[in-house]
Amino acid sequence: MELLASIGIVAIVFWLSYFFSFCYGLAKIFHQAGIARWKAFIPVFNFAFLVDLTGLPRSYFWLSLVPWIGTVYAFMCVMRLAKAYGKDIIFTSAWLTLAIPIGLNVLTLNKATIDTSVFSEPIMNLDELKKIMKKSKSKKSKATKS
Repeated sequence: MELLASIGIVAIVFWLSYFFSFCYGLAKIFHQAGIARWKAFIPVFNFAFLVDLTGLPRSYFWLSLVPWIGTVYAFMCVMRLAKAYGKDIIFTSAWLTLAIPIGLNVLTLNKATIDTSVFSEPIMNLDELKKIMKKSKSKKSKATKS
């Protein structure tokens, strides 16, 4: 019984540290974009503010709440965010999907401000996303062959 209690405490501490490091990175991004930092600490709605920041339609927020389908829309949102900081798809797929609390904090280390001109560009559709993924895979395979 004590083992289960200690596992539960460790899980709660891990989740809280994950959540607050995610919110801290998002708060730094919001601050650089001129949005109030406290909005980053509201679960679920912080992603709505992020969708608004990236210039995507509000429907992307609602579609990101749908299981499985939402992953694609959330990925497209963080891709635009990474592009505003000058990062590529490799950074996005590694740091902003698998280790997002670390990735958000790494994004804000190098730039003092966000390049908001990226957000006025046309929205990427799924076909363009597939082309980018294929291109990055081909670059990766060429690099490993050399």
